[in-house]
Amino acid sequence: MGRPKKVIETVAPVVPEAAVPDVEQKDAPVEQPKDPIVEQPSTPAKEPAKGKSYVIANPFVDKDNFSKSYNPGDDVPASFDKERIENLLKLGLIKEK
Repeated sequence: MGRPKKVIETVAPVVPEAAVPDVEQKDAPVEQPKDPIVEQPSTPAKEPAKGKSYVIANPFVDKDNFSKSYNPGDDVPASFDKERIENLLKLGLIKEK
């Protein structure tokens, strides 16, 4: 058999800690992600006046019953409460007669 071959060990060079860049910066401020929802410019909504009647301006479906649709020119049902009328006015789905 012969003599065993000499194994050469390789050693990684020693680098001082100061020379190693700090990957994680703990003191750096963390940026919060931007909200993907873009807010629509707020237009002042008209407050529904008592005794006034409203008419559908743009077609939409009922928020509770999707099979019920409201078409332009139809009267707003009397069952709509003040808050719902305010929201529909703000969205431009209804208007005063």
